[in-house]
Amino acid sequence: MKKDMANVLLLGNSGVGKSTLINAVLDNDVARISLGERGTDKMDIYEGGGVPFRLIDSKGMEYSHLSQTSARRQIEKWMKENLDDENSEKCVSMIWYCVDAMSARLFEDNIKLLRGVTRFWKDIPVIVVLTKSYSEPQRDEFEDIVYRQIQKYGKGRINVRGVISVVAKEMPINETTVVPPYGLEKLVDKTIDLTPEALRMVDSAVMDYKLGVKRRMAHGFTAAVTAGSAAVGASPIPVADEVILVPAQTALVRGIAKIYGVSSKDSSLIRTIVECGTVSIPARAAVSSLKATLPGVGNAINAVVTAVFSGAIGEITIAVMENIYTGRIDEDDLKWVRKFTESEFQKTIKKKLPMLKGITNIDLTDMKSVGKFVADLFKA
Repeated sequence: MKKDMANVLLLGNSGVGKSTLINAVLDNDVARISLGERGTDKMDIYEGGGVPFRLIDSKGMEYSHLSQTSARRQIEKWMKENLDDENSEKCVSMIWYCVDAMSARLFEDNIKLLRGVTRFWKDIPVIVVLTKSYSEPQRDEFEDIVYRQIQKYGKGRINVRGVISVVAKEMPINETTVVPPYGLEKLVDKTIDLTPEALRMVDSAVMDYKLGVKRRMAHGFTAAVTAGSAAVGASPIPVADEVILVPAQTALVRGIAKIYGVSSKDSSLIRTIVECGTVSIPARAAVSSLKATLPGVGNAINAVVTAVFSGAIGEITIAVMENIYTGRIDEDDLKWVRKFTESEFQKTIKKKLPMLKGITNIDLTDMKSVGKFVADLFKA
């Protein structure tokens, strides 16, 4: 499937006319696209009729809590699973929220469901489609009622870009009167107009999701290294602090770089970060600050220093790698990396110093406890 086509998710209660709307918009020339074995067999993608966007039909929302919960989970699963590279072409970029115009009202629970679906990224465009808008004199009135209800119950979290009355298929009223199709062209034009903006939001949402996954992995890795580094730092070898620190921090930085897919074959980037966080003048000053702050730690001081430095370098490396991953800086811009690392290192150590006082409340002979304390400190 083409990634430059918007994917429009249709939401609405059962019987609201989503299938009829799909057939009308796509000129009855629809093709179901295989979704794969992901447990979302009730989510179907359609395209055709020369329309430059796809339509995703969802399970109709019922009025019972159980049915609404099932529908919400299915839709949320679909949206979350398709925020990765492999399936991003199925990522929802716009929503048509279908409402039966004959009811002229929304239910608060339905709008809560819509809020839940749109939480995956901010400001996804939503078009409210008033289906079965057979009463021409009441169309403007109904559009206004529904718009006000969305504003009331949506609590500013739903980006409504239009409320459009539609008759998807001609409706015989009596032997002499037939309501013709109405509003389809306006709905299609509005969707096409919003497509560039919607696709930009998809790109941003996919990037945010991927960053979130990588960030969680990197923080978890940092916490594990931080907890383990206390034992390394406690080694009773009479050498300078930086000699103890460098190997552990190098492995930490390389591991985080790998999570973000940043090449570490050329070690200039890795070495720059490690040097700024271990043997540079700011790093040496930080060691002195730590030791002065924790006079009662005694022989465990190296363990604390090593653990704190691991946490600080981990946080800074994550920030550096995110800047590289998103293209904000080039990995060869070592001048920026050095300046950023030294500046952030001092800020991070200074910020964590007051919190370190609590370390005297744990068993300082238990390096696992020391490491966990510092790891938790950086998690917070």
